[in-house]
Amino acid sequence: MVFNVIMKKKLLFLLCILQGVLSVSQAQNTQRNIAYTDANVRFSVISDGVLRLEYAPDGVFVDDASHLAVNRLYPQATYQLKTSGGWIEIATPKMKMRYKKNSGQFTDRNLVITAAKGASPFTWKPGIQQKGNLKGTYRTLDGMDGDTQSQTWVADTKQGEKLKLEDGLLATDGWTFIDDSKGLLFDNDPDWNWVKERPANGGQDWYFMTYGRDYKAALKDYTLFSGKVPLPPRYAFGYWWSRYWLYSDKEFRNLIDNFHTYQIPLDVLVVDMDWHYTEKGKGGWTGWTWNRDLFPNPKQFLGYLKDNKVKVTLNLHPADGVASYEENYSGLAADMGIDPQSKQTIPWINSDKKFMQKMFKHILTLMEKDGVTFGGWIGNKESMTRKLRT
Repeated sequence: MVFNVIMKKKLLFLLCILQGVLSVSQAQNTQRNIAYTDANVRFSVISDGVLRLEYAPDGVFVDDASHLAVNRLYPQATYQLKTSGGWIEIATPKMKMRYKKNSGQFTDRNLVITAAKGASPFTWKPGIQQKGNLKGTYRTLDGMDGDTQSQTWVADTKQGEKLKLEDGLLATDGWTFIDDSKGLLFDNDPDWNWVKERPANGGQDWYFMTYGRDYKAALKDYTLFSGKVPLPPRYAFGYWWSRYWLYSDKEFRNLIDNFHTYQIPLDVLVVDMDWHYTEKGKGGWTGWTWNRDLFPNPKQFLGYLKDNKVKVTLNLHPADGVASYEENYSGLAADMGIDPQSKQTIPWINSDKKFMQKMFKHILTLMEKDGVTFGGWIGNKESMTRKLRT
């Protein structure tokens, strides 16, 4: 028995060393893969199936990570570059790109991408649209009866309208064009990487992917520049329970007991908005203070859930900000430069780095310390347009 434990520890140690060596090796084998650059254009080969195409009228190219593309270093790629004559030509095993030298921003007159010999045939120029997009997701399914909107209060769709899924990443066309020209960038702050706007210089920052019907290869290529997708924790794949109802601490405990009685596994409990006060003068649709009428001792309630191995998240509707009647208002207001005596509501601007730092300090992190498993189930009543503050 002791021998087995020692062997397991040695094996774990060796695996850790091997993982470290592999990580260093992978980091050393990544590079920017810039195939061609001049005063105004730059072309990078992310993989044999992905190109990055940049046009910068002022000659200033973007090296910072963006919301879309967090990686700027890629594995070594195979390509051929030709610059003779009046055209720049980059060929990979999957495609060939041609751009007319010194011809300005990318248009259908100076840029064309075609399939490589033996690959699924296609010809793409700027402006050509996909015909077989496999679609993606939608912001909310509120009010949907199947694929038809049954309610009148949902802003995204009118009653009787069919669900119109957004375009997704993949298409039967075998190629995907992505325009990141106006996407937000990150500021490289080592303490908390935050958003910043791109220079308004009329530049173009494009990605072109080709994959035929090899959709798995397309997803892998996408992660090379967009970043790997973290695996959610195991409990996230389990049974979630949520109901929009005025529950109390005692009623939730009875609910958990019933799950045990009927031997139904429960992984995540979503406590809807009545966890906080909702009556005028103490709360509303937005709230940050536990309703002591329903939850006399929130920490004990959260501890009970932990003892029963149930993760918990709270329904949040943050759009109305933090009002003066909230328990932690004074500290947050002071840190935001607002006189607490003024009772001025602190607006919710989640693009404001200072506000979000103080929001975590005074409210959100304290919730987690009390036992809330993860940050909150964000409701759909929030405005789709918010002021960007960087």
